[in-house]
Amino acid sequence: MSAYISSILSGLLLSLTSLPQLISYSTSLSSPSPLSSLPQASLPLIAWTLLSTDPALLCGLTAVTSAMAGNDLGMDKFTGTTSEYNTLISSYTFLTSLTAFLLYLTPFPTLCSSLDTRILKGFKTGCSFHILLGCAPDGLFLTGKKAMSSTEGLPQFFGGANKTYRFLFNLTNFEIFHFETVAIFLATFFIVRNFSKLTFNIKLMPGINVLTPMILFTYYSYLNPGLSIIGKFTLPSGSPITLTPSILLTSHTTLLPLFNNSYLQLFLTSLLFSAVNYMSVLSILPALKPTSKPENNLLAQSVSSLVSALVGGPPIGASLSRTLTAKMFNVESVVTNITIALVYVLGLNVLLPLVEYTPRACLGGVLGSAVFNAVFKAKGLEGVGWVTAVGVGICSPNVGLGMGCVVWGIEFLGNYGKVEKKKKE
Repeated sequence: MSAYISSILSGLLLSLTSLPQLISYSTSLSSPSPLSSLPQASLPLIAWTLLSTDPALLCGLTAVTSAMAGNDLGMDKFTGTTSEYNTLISSYTFLTSLTAFLLYLTPFPTLCSSLDTRILKGFKTGCSFHILLGCAPDGLFLTGKKAMSSTEGLPQFFGGANKTYRFLFNLTNFEIFHFETVAIFLATFFIVRNFSKLTFNIKLMPGINVLTPMILFTYYSYLNPGLSIIGKFTLPSGSPITLTPSILLTSHTTLLPLFNNSYLQLFLTSLLFSAVNYMSVLSILPALKPTSKPENNLLAQSVSSLVSALVGGPPIGASLSRTLTAKMFNVESVVTNITIALVYVLGLNVLLPLVEYTPRACLGGVLGSAVFNAVFKAKGLEGVGWVTAVGVGICSPNVGLGMGCVVWGIEFLGNYGKVEKKKKE
């Protein structure tokens, strides 16, 4: 019984920490109703949980999937209604579910398992850097991510590079730093990472290291208004989940105009999306228990994206930050994921008021502590891995992965030439 209670509590806490992430990623995809992404994430999470290889491998809209989908669909220019948004996003989600299943039926998973591990490690490091770059502004600047909005005087490279340069530029502007914000960020980071030492290694409930600073600083923020907080959200009216089976028949007509009316361009773009999405899963797996069937996660990616499309949701991928946070909670049961899914659908009226006063700096500290080791203590990257990490972190997942594969190919050909030369000698 205690194991079930612990799993349910872990699910409630993971719901709290993932809520601002999902809202943020939905906002980055130009969603007119970001809170709709929460109930939309519930059924895909259950489908993923039943098919994936580890309960701690959490899924949903992620930094990788939101960035790639936004780029593929040109969502930075989207100005339509909620209904038009759901139709567009779910159409692309449905297509990525088909291409993911197609990849599952091919030797692609086997080829990926033979991919140089340095590339996967570099991919994970680059994605972790993206997450850290996303949460650090909330932990350093009074206005949080709003401080990153100015691009005046900065080089216009890739989207990720702009984000990196804006952050580095703002680090030199000491006027926008805020003492309380920095203190909360660092204190949360320290408590989460050193909680066992602070409590003299007493065995306590999993996740208490995250819950403690969240309760402490939410109460502090409630008593001392003025900090950048999650704030109050208004739930969308109507049913939290609306099935849209018609998307199965009309997705191609919705998407074709965005891809020059070319079926080939549409297919190749979605195929690349699914391939990179699966590789992001492979980059996370080494942090979890070993599995003999990693390809099951590609099937989980396909089925959960299909379910997401049917409820008007975005493409589904494995979340690095949520998975690493779940690992801190010692998640070992599907009960945790089912709890998260139920909270997304049924518990928002209760959940949102609880986190209304939670400082964004505190949430930034939680996420930062989860990915810190992957960024600053990365091992085994060497040349190819570092090229991939820099490409993913500075440019984009697609560009970084491509850079790593090109360098790996050049290295392979060079080594092959040396072997052949020695044979002739």
